[in-house]
Amino acid sequence: MDRELHLKLTIRLFTDDNQRCFGPGIATLLERVREHRSLRAAASSMEMAYSKAWRIVRTAEEVFGCKMLRSTTGGRHGGGAVLTPEAERLLAFCNNSGPAFILGVVGAGIFGDSRVGFLLYLTHALASLLVGLLFRFYGGTGRRQSASPRPKPIQAVTVPAAFTGAVVRSLQSTLNICAFVVFFSVVLQLLSVFGVFAALAELLALAGFEPEWAQRLVAGLLELSSGVSSLRGGTHLAGRVSMAAFMLGWAGLSVHCQVLSFLVDSGLSAKTYLAGKLCHGLIAAGLTWCLTRLFPLSAPVADYLAEQAESIAALDFSTALAASSLAALAGWLLLAALCRSLWRNKCSNPPHYRV
Repeated sequence: MDRELHLKLTIRLFTDDNQRCFGPGIATLLERVREHRSLRAAASSMEMAYSKAWRIVRTAEEVFGCKMLRSTTGGRHGGGAVLTPEAERLLAFCNNSGPAFILGVVGAGIFGDSRVGFLLYLTHALASLLVGLLFRFYGGTGRRQSASPRPKPIQAVTVPAAFTGAVVRSLQSTLNICAFVVFFSVVLQLLSVFGVFAALAELLALAGFEPEWAQRLVAGLLELSSGVSSLRGGTHLAGRVSMAAFMLGWAGLSVHCQVLSFLVDSGLSAKTYLAGKLCHGLIAAGLTWCLTRLFPLSAPVADYLAEQAESIAALDFSTALAASSLAALAGWLLLAALCRSLWRNKCSNPPHYRV
């Protein structure tokens, strides 16, 4: 029987001592890692031992002098591995301010208005999603298929070791955060005493900033808490809220130093993280400015609280309790039905790995 022959060219890279360091095998392995988000799952799909796959990747990393995979640990299903651009994309928009800080400290504490806190949190979350979509194209595109990595065995740790380790690590993290906050607070005071704020205000005045706004902006660029505290009181509510949105998105150099202290040994690029935070701040400020134009916040807070109190007083307590209970029960039933449907689909369609 006649067979059709065809030509297939492959490229393999070798070192000076004739050691193969890159070829179709590792290229396919990295592509499977992109698909399955786990080196173990990628090796299993190629019927390759995990130790061999790890040895191949480590050899290539040592020859080229750069990290090709970033391993993560934690969670009920263990960890996984992602390609470097994916890890940097996640880092660019996953580090956000918490709702307690935005709604409580900034909204209620600084501006004295819960509506401002809700608006800031809304634009902060929306800007984070937009930054994620924007950085989706960073580092090239490729198929992104989700696959649950195989569970890793949990290493048994004694209760005293787990307790003491948790206390020590939590204390170290707390001291790390407090150290940067105190350091940048002192830096801000020194800049104010030595007249650096005035000099920067004059420079920013050339771009149209007033001296007061320039000092607020510089404070927010360096330290988030000091920056948002400087927005307390004054006129131009829309401008102050928009600047607060920028500060929350940018997060300040104090927070960046805390993040970079964990990135020292990871090999991830800090430029992508800083670019993502800058985009986050600018987008959040733009969205907040547009929303304050559409929905003015000029009414006093007392009027808003009075309206809320009147609406609550007009409600029949028994009717409101019954309605809220039924709504909560309906929500839980819908959530349970959705989880059951997803579990059935997962059990009826097990993953198939192509060799």
